[in-house]
Amino acid sequence: DSAALAQFFWSACEGAVLCAKLEQSTRALDNVSTLFFEHLLQPVKKPRAKRAGSPDSASAGPR
Repeated sequence: DSAALAQFFWSACEGAVLCAKLEQSTRALDNVSTLFFEHLLQPVKKPRAKRAGSPDSASAGPR
């Protein structure tokens, strides 16, 4: 759900800004951006479908 993801990102950024001001450091902002852009926005890797006749399909059982 893109709206929920946007709300989560906005809330995380606002919290990071508050922490950054309190700690007088950009560490919280760096953590949020790293988590969001390097982990949460990665594409989902779907397993590839096995083709009939491939070596792995022989162990799938009788045809």
